[in-house]
Amino acid sequence: MVSDLCAASKSAGWSAEQLVVAVKHACYSSEEMTQITTTSERDAFLAKVVSACIKEYFRDGAGTSQ
Repeated sequence: MVSDLCAASKSAGWSAEQLVVAVKHACYSSEEMTQITTTSERDAFLAKVVSACIKEYFRDGAGTSQ
């Protein structure tokens, strides 16, 4: 899923920053995020998701031409 999201964002010409903003927005507006009870748990979850997206976006230097 993360790889599909990153591939689609690169195909659309998005920068890594645009991807991160969109991912954060999606996470914060999701019902699942509201079910996480503590701020530290939400922050940890968001950090994992964003880190996975950044790693995938730049995997093998694939996002460096932007």
